Amino acid sequence: MKGLMFLGIPMLFMIAVLILLGMYVYKVIQNQSSSLKIMIIGIAVILFSILISMSIIKIIVGILGLLIVLYGANKSED
Repeated sequence: MKGLMFLGIPMLFMIAVLILLGMYVYKVIQNQSSSLKIMIIGIAVILFSILISMSIIKIIVGILGLLIVLYGANKSED
């Protein structure tokens, strides 16, 4: 039981950091007008997902990065 709590605390910490990072990326994307910059942010998120050790969270962050790249590719330059 003690080992399970030891594993749970770093996982909760990593999830909290990822949520804060996601909120920051969302704010940055809202303020960007260039689709190229949005796509670069998405690629950076995908590269960041490689560094994450937990596979489920790695997959989720990678998919979110891919969605950011696709959003940047489809954004029209008005």
